[in-house]
Amino acid sequence: MNGKTICNQLYLVTTLVMFAGIVASRRVFSTQGTVEAGNFTHYICSVPGDLRLILETTEGDADLYIRESNVKADYENYDLNSVTCGQDYIDVPESLIRPLSVAIYGHPSFSNSTYELSVTVHSLMKEDDYQAPNKEVYREEEESILLIILKFIFEFVLEIIV
Repeated sequence: MNGKTICNQLYLVTTLVMFAGIVASRRVFSTQGTVEAGNFTHYICSVPGDLRLILETTEGDADLYIRESNVKADYENYDLNSVTCGQDYIDVPESLIRPLSVAIYGHPSFSNSTYELSVTVHSLMKEDDYQAPNKEVYREEEESILLIILKFIFEFVLEIIV
């Protein structure tokens, strides 16, 4: 090998090492849960950047749906989805408007599906420079019909008293 070839190979290796240090992939959220057959569990995600959502079903069969702009995702209304019988994942581009509605659907062929949901950020920065903001992914709590009725009765009684 001549000196020019060695220099070119050394430059290529140095460039690859530098690039590997710049591209960061960091897990910013992880949760476990169970969803009943035919039902959804919803999450809201406002993490910026290019993301990868990973749904690992540990029992049953859960599917993953994503919709932009905080409009609830489901199996008819979604922008991105993954409906495999194994690990589901979706790469979410930065261009999708935040917050995102993340829906996990329990397939009807199993009474319950147990899962782990993870969110990973892929960005062009040093991994040490990334600070994950708090509360950017959270489970959306749905009000039960009983709670809605009780609120209505409470507001009605309060109006009568005042």
